[in-house]
Amino acid sequence: MTYVSVVIPTYNRMALTLKAIDSVETKNPELVEIIVVDDAGEDVFVFPNQKNKHGVQVRVTRMSVNSGAGLARKRGVESALGKYIAFLDSDDEYVEGWIDSLIFHKNFNKNIFFVGRTIGGNKSAEIVRRFMEFWPQKFRKKLAMGI
Repeated sequence: MTYVSVVIPTYNRMALTLKAIDSVETKNPELVEIIVVDDAGEDVFVFPNQKNKHGVQVRVTRMSVNSGAGLARKRGVESALGKYIAFLDSDDEYVEGWIDSLIFHKNFNKNIFFVGRTIGGNKSAEIVRRFMEFWPQKFRKKLAMGI
């Protein structure tokens, strides 16, 4: 059973995306999957292995036309098998223990539906609000219910 799907949109960032993939570390790799969405970059993203260096399953999907990170994330969510979604930008890396912490806290606090860190105050809050409006009503209800 996949518990957490990590969605990584990418566009012409092969080296950075590989580092992001390898930053997804967990003591329970069977509970996590990574979905890389290539946003129709000139450099076609190819991941030669089925798992990252920590044993986490990696799947790659490609957009037919460049559509931006928002639609790439949506594509990743649509193909996700996990009960929960975690986003990771291709130029970022998770800190050690992040995924395991997320799994642990979600198991003991059923009220969590959004976890993250933002910098930028109201501007960041506005970005999150617009991002949530982008998702279909069905998905927003699923997030709010923690299902």
